[in-house]
Amino acid sequence: MNIYIDESGGVGRGVMTLAAVAMSEDSADSVIARFREATGIMGEVKGSRINPHERKLLFDLVEANPARAVVSIAISAVKAQPGEDRGALDLQVYERLLTDAIGTLLPETGGCVAVMIDDGRYAPATLVQVRATIAEQIGGWGTA
Repeated sequence: MNIYIDESGGVGRGVMTLAAVAMSEDSADSVIARFREATGIMGEVKGSRINPHERKLLFDLVEANPARAVVSIAISAVKAQPGEDRGALDLQVYERLLTDAIGTLLPETGGCVAVMIDDGRYAPATLVQVRATIAEQIGGWGTA
């Protein structure tokens, strides 16, 4: 069982949303293949760029497979203090959302094989830190 994660927004925008779906790799591959076949979308599937019909199709495909989903949301009234790195604050919120979502799903996975995060948000060096946080959380259950 894998946990697939994607996020949207950020502290600077006032809200960050993180969705996590636990499903087998075969089911995930099937969902994406069927979605791509039906829509013709071949690149990254971005929720903000798909229409409501395509979004419904994606939810229906996920629902038709053994899967569990969790959405974690941080509404930010907090602003970076003078001299504080806004990127660091954003990363702290992101890591807390990851901890919340993974912590909810992990006991239900029956043995998580891997946690897959969207790698487009942060620089490679920062992602090393994020993966270390995830690896610590999942312990010997899998990889980030």
